[in-house]
Amino acid sequence: MTEAAEKLEMTIPEFDAFVESGAEGKNFELFDGTPLLMSNPSETHEQIASNIGANLKLAMDKRDRRTYQGGIMVQAWANSAGRDKFRPDVVVRCGPSGNNTFITDPIVVVEVLSPSAIDRDRGPKLEFYRNLPTVQHVVLAYADQMRIEHYFRVENGWEMKVLPTPESILELDAVEFSMDLEAIYFDVPFEEAPGLGRGQGASAGRFDRRTAGRPCIVCGSPRGAAAARPLQHKIDRPAKQKPRRSRRGFSFSD
Repeated sequence: MTEAAEKLEMTIPEFDAFVESGAEGKNFELFDGTPLLMSNPSETHEQIASNIGANLKLAMDKRDRRTYQGGIMVQAWANSAGRDKFRPDVVVRCGPSGNNTFITDPIVVVEVLSPSAIDRDRGPKLEFYRNLPTVQHVVLAYADQMRIEHYFRVENGWEMKVLPTPESILELDAVEFSMDLEAIYFDVPFEEAPGLGRGQGASAGRFDRRTAGRPCIVCGSPRGAAAARPLQHKIDRPAKQKPRRSRRGFSFSD
């Protein structure tokens, strides 16, 4: 979801200065030394990102993990070396909080794909995230169909799993979190999402009780008892009304 801003070659410090002096309300990423203007997201894009980000934040807040959606940037090193600086749709990190405008140590990265940027997001951008030593999960969510590509770190590298149905479950083992695609694509109005309609309920993200309480595999900090409690979202629906006969026909009452 980006457009080339200008034919410029920049370092990360030069990019930061460029962004600070740019027009308000515009978001940029630095891709291989070139600033790219991010186009405005669609409602579908934001709905998917919010469905994932909201559930993750509710779960991670109980474990002193930070979840950021759509604002924080990711770069490889704190000393601003490198030629890439990206703005994921959702990130999760652990460790002490700070006041930086970027992070270098995400555990989970989520990108909602748009047709205009899919080759970049599934190519060099994905490779950048996988090369960060702290990253354990990269989630690519399609915006034009129900499909998740989940890349996860294993002992000898990376593996990928495709999740294509409402019953498919995205499992983020590094943070003991799981969420089915019915919840991820809740209220997304495209035909490729079978069984989902506006106003339908969706299951919330949940913890894996089998691993709750163990130390974080990235920073080693304890997860605490709160992590063992599953999160649930209750969606209130109006009570069904029963018809009753009257002289003028049928009326309804609770």
